[in-house]
Amino acid sequence: MSCKGYVPTLKSAFIIENMWMKKDKAKLTLWTLRKKELSLILNVVFNIAKNYEFKKLYVSVSYDIYNRYLRKYSHRLLGNEVLLIMKLK
Repeated sequence: MSCKGYVPTLKSAFIIENMWMKKDKAKLTLWTLRKKELSLILNVVFNIAKNYEFKKLYVSVSYDIYNRYLRKYSHRLLGNEVLLIMKLK
């Protein structure tokens, strides 16, 4: 199951996609033009995920975004991922 949407007033789009074989866990992909309103955007997305009965929501974010906006939420840091691409041909 997945859910996607756009919140025009917050200029943000999202995809909430359940993780394979784990119906209560989902991955969040979020695009926004308003980083300063990220807390409000996340609250909207959290409520949508809750309505779909997801218990856990996973997201990969930059260290900067994590420190500035996400530390205040109940969370568990699972690790770091780094993707380095020099050039795709």
